[in-house]
Amino acid sequence: MKLDGKEQVAPTPFDAHEKIVRSTHRHTKDGYVADEYKPQEYPKAIAHDEETGEPVIARDAKHEAELKKASEKEKKVA
Repeated sequence: MKLDGKEQVAPTPFDAHEKIVRSTHRHTKDGYVADEYKPQEYPKAIAHDEETGEPVIARDAKHEAELKKASEKEKKVA
């Protein structure tokens, strides 16, 4: 790229760069090339503890279902 003012520079959002650089990637003559990007679903916060305000974290889909079932039971009791 020549910075002589004649070549148009297209801005790249920072997030786009982060998705490639922080995931597994290769370097080529054209720059970074991401290996197949797969967003990570778990662990994820599914709720917040009403007493402490801490997030309730699900480890996987099975754990998430268990937490939601327990939460529903608590709501019925209250």
